Amino acid sequence: MTKTIANAAQNFTQSGSLARVSQRGVLALMLGTVALPVSGVWAQQVLSGPQNFTQSPTGSPLVVTTDSTFSVDTTGLSGGGGKGINLFSTGGISFTDDNQAAITGYTTGINAINSDSLVNGVHQGTSLTITTTGVVTGKSDSGYSADGILATNEYGGDLTISVASVISAGNGIHASGVQNTGALSITATGAVSGGSFNANSLGIDASNEGTDLTISATTVTDGIRALNKGSGLLSITTTGEVTNRINAYNKYGTDLTIDVANVSGNILAKNYGTGALAITAS
Repeated sequence: MTKTIANAAQNFTQSGSLARVSQRGVLALMLGTVALPVSGVWAQQVLSGPQNFTQSPTGSPLVVTTDSTFSVDTTGLSGGGGKGINLFSTGGISFTDDNQAAITGYTTGINAINSDSLVNGVHQGTSLTITTTGVVTGKSDSGYSADGILATNEYGGDLTISVASVISAGNGIHASGVQNTGALSITATGAVSGGSFNANSLGIDASNEGTDLTISATTVTDGIRALNKGSGLLSITTTGEVTNRINAYNKYGTDLTIDVANVSGNILAKNYGTGALAITAS
């Protein structure tokens, strides 16, 4: 079940300005410059109860949270057989689960695509943020593999993923910033695993075209691949074991830094940027 809560107030970036948000949209008194990420009717949506079909809330911007009763599993006989959660927006996405919800998809656990829209011919640089505290799972069947979390920010700004554990037969976490202007950040406090079904899949597969690409994780099964085509740094930090390999490429940015505990396999790092290349293995 999806509950909708209209927002009567929201914080905005302001400079010498006053801004007021009503349920009908955004009213701004322009005394300077106000950066308004929202226009028109919008609402926070709350996912609730145990579900067995794909949850597909809609909105632009799309702001979704969970309550303490929520879970989704589309793998059962009565399930819909699709993704656990499917998110799409043209004005930014924020998905937050602070209730340790079990999110399981017959295919992908969480699928999120933000395709930033044009306003007066200019992309607004909206963000895509995913936060989970439970276990996110992407399963496979009959020769089909899927990702635990698949997130893409097209033409937007930052892409931020903060998770506990992610399990998948495809890629554990597959994140891409495509023609974006911001940073891509992945933080995993629990184990991330992928590739049990497909030998070409990885625990974490990330690419960015904006600024920085940073990955901070504990244990990662089936390796990490990171490609930064942005203007900033590429940083990979892990405190547990990474199995298979780490492949890191910094094409146009600055520093490339890898700080790991234990890697079974190899580390391949190439820095074509203007900064240093540093690898530390404890």
